[in-house]
Amino acid sequence: MPRLWETSWEDFFDLYHNAVNVCTLGAFKRHGWHEVPEPDLQDVVLAVFESLFRGHASFDPAKGRFRQFLTTLCQRRVVDFIRSHIRKSSKLTSLDSDAFEEKEIDPAFARHSTVEEDAFRSALLGTLLAALHAEVSPRTYLIFELVKLNGESPEEVAEQLGVQRNVIDNTVFKAMKRLREISKREEILQEL
Repeated sequence: MPRLWETSWEDFFDLYHNAVNVCTLGAFKRHGWHEVPEPDLQDVVLAVFESLFRGHASFDPAKGRFRQFLTTLCQRRVVDFIRSHIRKSSKLTSLDSDAFEEKEIDPAFARHSTVEEDAFRSALLGTLLAALHAEVSPRTYLIFELVKLNGESPEEVAEQLGVQRNVIDNTVFKAMKRLREISKREEILQEL
């Protein structure tokens, strides 16, 4: 049986893997690497998670949003990869070379791309849903999941569970109210 911290890391990885992947790819593109082999991309993504896991980088809410912290960490691991790649290819003998001069950034990547924003929103939604799941009864979450996430009609769910329709409506209303309360928490508001 996995220990609690192992389960927590697995949950974190599941929630943020896509966001880190998209952010890392965006960082490569900002540095002019528009075609990155998948194994190299995954190596950098792994380096980001390794930095977090080993404690080489830690988030301080007083310094900003978690999204910005994760973006900065992805950018740093990408730069580390590019530097090591250039050193290996012997095209660069010094870190002071022209290869690391500031270049004009492609306007398409000057701001967070919508793909990155969507990936972070998806991770945040996963965090909200996990919090809701932890704070309501399993039956309440099941009803919420069937109606709101799976798109089943309240009538179908009531029939499946053998309850009246108003029970489903009330349960969904209470779950949505709880979800709104969770979304107003300080740590969540900072990420929006």
